[in-house]
Amino acid sequence: MRAFGAKVSQPTPSSWLIEPTGYTATDFVIEPDASAATYFWAAEVLTGGKIDLGVANDAFTQPDARAK
Repeated sequence: MRAFGAKVSQPTPSSWLIEPTGYTATDFVIEPDASAATYFWAAEVLTGGKIDLGVANDAFTQPDARAK
């Protein structure tokens, strides 16, 4: 929420205080799902083609990415 401009505090371990500030648009990078990407990686191998998932293959942090 903070990444989008919200003012958030946690006064106790079980409560959050979110001020009514609204949100601001921002770019946020989300890694693609490696399990789903394995189908595209297989298609690369089968066709000899190249697929761009928007993230370098070695930049994946998920264990599933080792399937390539």
